[in-house]
Amino acid sequence: MQLMRSIEAFRFEQHWGIRDFARYLGVTPRTYTQLVEHPDQVTPATKRKIMLKLKVSPYQVRELVPQIAPADLAAIRAEIADADANDTWVVYDVDGNPTGESARALR
Repeated sequence: MQLMRSIEAFRFEQHWGIRDFARYLGVTPRTYTQLVEHPDQVTPATKRKIMLKLKVSPYQVRELVPQIAPADLAAIRAEIADADANDTWVVYDVDGNPTGESARALR
């Protein structure tokens, strides 16, 4: 299982400075710094280029994770609100299987 890490972890493990790592990734040092500080302001094309250069899934690098589509985010929030309003949260075991237990019983 791969853990999600910051892009800075990739840079630090190679003992690279920002300028050298940015050059390796094919971006400017300014773009790299912007990715670290404000990833939402970096274009998807630039993120994709970095992902391909590092040979990783976007879900392995915190700054490369795609944004959730507004419709999907709204649906998630609606499900959460429904579970809160109706107290229908489900308890899962460590393997991800529902236990049949109500979350209310655990409070």
